[in-house]
Amino acid sequence: MNNNISPDKNFHGKEEKEALGEETFLEEANEVDDEMEDSSFQEESNKTGKEALQDDFRKKMMFLFLIVFVLLIVVLAIGFVISLFTKKDYTYFDLEDVMRDSAVSYFKDNPKKLPKSEDEIVEITTSSLISEKYMKEMDHYIKNGKCSGKVSVSKITKNNYKYYPYLSCGTEYTTTKLADKLKDTKVVTEGFGIYHMNGEYVYRGSKVNNYLKFEDSDRLFRIVKIDNKDEIVIIDDSSSKNRFIFDERYNTSSESTTGINTFKNSNMSDVLEKLYQFKFTEEEERGDYFEEEELFTKEDKTLLVKFNSCVGARGENDTSKNGSSECKTTYETNLSLLPVYDFLNASLDINCTSTLKADCQNYNYLKEDYSYWLLNGSLEISDRVYVVSDSISNREAYEDGYVRAVAHLSSDVRIKSGTGTKNKPYIIR
Repeated sequence: MNNNISPDKNFHGKEEKEALGEETFLEEANEVDDEMEDSSFQEESNKTGKEALQDDFRKKMMFLFLIVFVLLIVVLAIGFVISLFTKKDYTYFDLEDVMRDSAVSYFKDNPKKLPKSEDEIVEITTSSLISEKYMKEMDHYIKNGKCSGKVSVSKITKNNYKYYPYLSCGTEYTTTKLADKLKDTKVVTEGFGIYHMNGEYVYRGSKVNNYLKFEDSDRLFRIVKIDNKDEIVIIDDSSSKNRFIFDERYNTSSESTTGINTFKNSNMSDVLEKLYQFKFTEEEERGDYFEEEELFTKEDKTLLVKFNSCVGARGENDTSKNGSSECKTTYETNLSLLPVYDFLNASLDINCTSTLKADCQNYNYLKEDYSYWLLNGSLEISDRVYVVSDSISNREAYEDGYVRAVAHLSSDVRIKSGTGTKNKPYIIR
């Protein structure tokens, strides 16, 4: 047996082994590459699947949002349609406002029908406003459709008019003027309350329910009286924050700048107009103690009327209480001070018989702990003006004192609520 091995055979065996090893290596490398490709593919597949889920979620949310939005639009549309055929929950006061606004629109379209002078009053009925399409039928606004009314229009200035609605709904509601309400209260002949005297309705005594305020303000006023025109005379329940001089003109009688006690052209007439307009100079507003508050809003002023202030001089021993002395001279104003005779009439003391009687402070709601100017000057001394300081006294016009503004409410002013007490004042609209 030949045990010799051929060198060629050995060589080729070695090459074959090396070839086989290389082939195995390549196969293993290919397997690794295949595994890596499979892994990358798997990651890519996972990533693509996640993004697909996110896209699907977003689409579902957008679809849901769209459904909610469409439903909301449908609900609002249905509500609007229903509201067109449903009666509104209006109060009687709301209906009065609708009447007024409708009349304003009507006369804006028909300006030639407005009153031509301040003495003229024009009226338009709710039936006319309805037929002219400025209002809907009454039962659209209120359950009790058996209502009727009118709007009264008066001229104030050249291009300024007042509109007063009057509504009647049988026993349910009727627009009430404040003047009528006050006159319908119990008129007394003794004790605290409202008296009928000198053709006017006058509050007298220290404990009277005559508090009043405007609907849009908390500032209190006191009702002094209802005059013979049914205008309601009111006085500020408090006073000005500042003290003002009545006048500082040169007085030939005193040969000094002690002032003149006639109201026209006085410092006081200027002060009152500034309080009414609520316009003061920058210098005045920069004053150390200047802190005035607005008396009336723009809306409040539509309820006020100009009036003739009784600015005549009065004697120190004058016993009249009907304005015969003070009203000899009048001056048209937006705002004024209290005439002496109105202070005297407010007292129930039987010994209040003349201008300077100290008894006039008794049983008198107009008495205050501070001094405030009255409207009239002394007949005897031309630089002296009457003031309330407990009772009435007089002082030189160039001195200073507080101001309690007096205004007149229109006879057409309506009452909203209240009983006249301090806690429940009459509220006007």
